[in-house]
Amino acid sequence: MVWWVVIVLAAVYLTLRMVQMTYWFVTRFLLAPAIPWPLKAVTLLAMAGMALGARLWWKRRFGKPRASRPQA
Repeated sequence: MVWWVVIVLAAVYLTLRMVQMTYWFVTRFLLAPAIPWPLKAVTLLAMAGMALGARLWWKRRFGKPRASRPQA
């Protein structure tokens, strides 16, 4: 029972931290007028590339099992 409490508290903490980091990224980076737009665009493209790469890796690593080759 104690582990369930720890798991729930950890999930709440991680959710709050994710909200805080997202809020900071949007307000202090994307909406900051001092940061040039090309830098913002490159950052967003890099993040999208990392997300796509992680998705492709995940599908390759944990996707459908391959048919095994017959043993000779």
